[in-house]
Amino acid sequence: MLWQLPPSVAAFQALFEGTASGIATWLRDDVALRPPTYGKTWTGKELVCRLLGFASEEFGGLVYTDAWSNGDRYALRFEGEIDGKPFQGIDVVHLDRAGNIALIEIFARPPAAMLALRDRMSLHVRNDPVASRLMGLAA
Repeated sequence: MLWQLPPSVAAFQALFEGTASGIATWLRDDVALRPPTYGKTWTGKELVCRLLGFASEEFGGLVYTDAWSNGDRYALRFEGEIDGKPFQGIDVVHLDRAGNIALIEIFARPPAAMLALRDRMSLHVRNDPVASRLMGLAA
C-alpha cells in the first residue's frame, strides 16, 4: 500500500489484528455498527465499543490483506478463523469530517462461520449486563 490509513481506521484494524486497543477514542458518540450476524444496526459508542471488543477477542487476530479508499470510506479485506472455520470478509469504515468513525459495516462469509461467531457473541452479551441493557435484552 502506497498510502497510509487515517489514525482511526488504523486503530480499528489494529484492534482486530490483536495488536492494540483504544478504539473508543476514534468512535463518534452516535457511531453505528452493522455486523454480519444480525439484520440490525447497533448504535452508540458504549455499545459498539463493547461489541467490537467481544468480536476482537473471538477472532484471535485477523489478517488484513487489502485496503481501498473512496473519500471518507475505507474497505479493509480480511481473513480469519473461528471455531476452526475459516472466513473472509470486508470491513467498510465510514469517517466523519473530523476523521472519527461514524459507521462500521461488516460483510463476511461463509454463513457457517458467521453463525459460530453469532453464537459466541451471544455468550459475551448475555454475560455483560451493560451490553445486554444497551441492546434491550435485560429486564
